[in-house]
Amino acid sequence: MENLIIFDIDDPRYVEESINKVAKDWFDPKSIYFSLKAGGITDTADFWHVTRFLLENIAHSLSITCEEFIREFKDRCNNLDLKIMAYHCTRSRRPQDYLKHGILPLSEKVLCAFLAESYVAFPTFSLSNEDRESIIGRVIQTDAWNYRGGIGTGPYFFLSYQEAKDPNNDFLKSSSEIWWVCVDNLIQYCSEHNIRLPTMNRYEWREKIRQSMKAVIIHCLIPYSFLAKEPYYAFCMLRSFFNNLDPEDDSFETGCIDLRGKSLDPQYITKIEEM
Repeated sequence: MENLIIFDIDDPRYVEESINKVAKDWFDPKSIYFSLKAGGITDTADFWHVTRFLLENIAHSLSITCEEFIREFKDRCNNLDLKIMAYHCTRSRRPQDYLKHGILPLSEKVLCAFLAESYVAFPTFSLSNEDRESIIGRVIQTDAWNYRGGIGTGPYFFLSYQEAKDPNNDFLKSSSEIWWVCVDNLIQYCSEHNIRLPTMNRYEWREKIRQSMKAVIIHCLIPYSFLAKEPYYAFCMLRSFFNNLDPEDDSFETGCIDLRGKSLDPQYITKIEEM
């Protein structure tokens, strides 16, 4: 990875190197920061928490529009083939399968995986193909499914390894939150159609599946060109650089990546860590 330009939010060296390379022959990020600090701009909560506010102030310092700054920042990241270190958290019985298929977005395959794991967790439980398709059809008609599809279908990644490995991380503890919707619709459907279930308790069902799977953190290098919301990621990168330079506010979350329906090819996976 010697020739790669990597933004790793947990490593100040990578943060500084990547920002300096993006800004080379364009602007001095340190000078801009201390100029904004002298003007009291960095004392505001908006500077550290509102994407547009931080980017507009940098753009104003360069006498360009915010849109021009965002476009130039994006073009430079893409020309450098900059990659962002990120971490996908889940539970899986076969973690190495990610090296074959990559990391996939929300789709009906998630529902099929839920049912497959249910059969493993409860060996005496089974469904006919008709019942299986009916349950899947119900789930994809729910408000929760449509909401997830509306704000971004994933897959999701933490920018910080420190946040990814947090023991309270629900993705590590229980896998996809959409599985709650699967459990509820499965129990309701089977109750309506007099299909015998091993348990009617949604928490017990999830816990049984959870126990049969391994907690996994998948380390990835995601090309900046894959990111749909470039202003947000420019904000995350610059904010991290500024906070490392002059720690003023460490209360913000480091952020996450939503690939919004794009798959991540196995070539971008650097490590699969079983917890």
